[in-house]
Amino acid sequence: MTTLNWDDLRKAAGESAFSPLPAAEYDAIVDNCEAKRSSSGKDMLAIRFAVETGPHAGRKVFSNFVISPDSSAALGFFFRKMAALGLDSEYFDRGPTLEAVASDLDGRRCRIQVTIREWNQQERNDISTVLPPADGNVVASVTAPGGMDMFATGGLVTTNGSHSATPVPPGLPF
Repeated sequence: MTTLNWDDLRKAAGESAFSPLPAAEYDAIVDNCEAKRSSSGKDMLAIRFAVETGPHAGRKVFSNFVISPDSSAALGFFFRKMAALGLDSEYFDRGPTLEAVASDLDGRRCRIQVTIREWNQQERNDISTVLPPADGNVVASVTAPGGMDMFATGGLVTTNGSHSATPVPPGLPF
């Protein structure tokens, strides 16, 4: 069994591991998204955002987007956040599963308004608003072999900003 030096590990984590991000607006990317059930049994998306730019680049912020069929206001918030992430009414008209929505959110860019709230006598981050990215590109752009711009969208790639999608070819760094 490995002996761990907990003091060294705490020092390596630094103070940032214990403090929330300052309340502000951040450029972010959906680093991970999973379809889950809330403690009340409602469907939800558990989303991990990663700050893209600035002195806090790489820091993570977590949020759960709960689907509350019994509240039109909550549903309105949910669908506004989805639209800011590029999943609009046309997308939902196709009837995707919650798992497909989670997969399609991975890698999407946005701006998040981060606030601070108290939970269990500790300051925690909360995301009050999700907005489209400042440049309007919700999908991360990469350059494919041969110099063609490609946009990764949850396992699909669109080229040159078109709306048609094809599966990601094996070996591309998505």
